[in-house]
Amino acid sequence: MPGKKQQNKRFKGSSGGKRQAFKGVIGKERSKTSAMKVGLKIERKNASKQKLRHGRDLLVQKFRLHGQIGPSKLVALIPINDNSNIPQAMQLLTEKTELALESSVRTVFSRASKQFLTFIPVNIQSPFSVLDLCGVADIF
Repeated sequence: MPGKKQQNKRFKGSSGGKRQAFKGVIGKERSKTSAMKVGLKIERKNASKQKLRHGRDLLVQKFRLHGQIGPSKLVALIPINDNSNIPQAMQLLTEKTELALESSVRTVFSRASKQFLTFIPVNIQSPFSVLDLCGVADIF
């Protein structure tokens, strides 16, 4: 036929077909199916939003770790005896005039060390919470 360009069949191979591949004859291998199935449009949108959110969280975390100030240091306020006044100690350390509650966690910027300090008071009656805080805290 004049005027028609020859088109070879793209799916034809030089070796055997699927039947020989199933039998174990060397030749074409079975095409592997994708493990990820195509989901609904809502699921795809949700996945893309999660990727964006995760990327933003990584950027914020990277900025906090490698930024100018760096991450805040955790300061454990552990009372030595029953007469210790943790709120007063926290007030002196944070240089605040208001009275801090014993169960409150406070983050303050320290001009001397040029970093954020997070003060965490702990109840002496629960020894496991004291041990957990000692494992996590940067400063005692």
